[in-house]
Amino acid sequence: MRVLTYNIHKGIGGLDRRYEIDRTIDILSHFAADVILLQEVDHGAKRSRFHRQSELIARRLGFDHLAVGLNHRLLRGGAYGNVTLSRWPIEESFNFDISLPVKKKRGALYTRLLLPGGRSVHVCNVHLGLAHFERVIQVRRILALLEDLVAQGSDPTIIAGDSNDWRGKLCA
Repeated sequence: MRVLTYNIHKGIGGLDRRYEIDRTIDILSHFAADVILLQEVDHGAKRSRFHRQSELIARRLGFDHLAVGLNHRLLRGGAYGNVTLSRWPIEESFNFDISLPVKKKRGALYTRLLLPGGRSVHVCNVHLGLAHFERVIQVRRILALLEDLVAQGSDPTIIAGDSNDWRGKLCA
């Protein structure tokens, strides 16, 4: 299983800071992943030409299964959040609000994928906050949520996404 995580920054990037969703899709296609975990994916926002980026990306990359967790509503309409794309069926999905008061909205998108042969894998697609204390609290919340969802000794669990942990302090 090849898993890729990528914060697409609403499809705005490169040195020119322009909205070019095709550029984002080209990057994603290069890795030929089976499961793709995306963060900062727009849904009907003006800044991204009102695209439903999750559906556009899934269609262009040939993914039939996706889960969307919209975490932040925009004042001018639309929203953005996390998206999980899978080559295998998604048996269930939940989006958990892991935001702290007065901080930017953040989410953890849980999915359970049905793999060939009948096994499942639990996937948690996260986008953590910018402050260290915020990330520590969010990781604790995610682990508590997963403990309730995932039986001990059951199928494997993947936690991945944008940790915003540039200095590697979460591991310490």
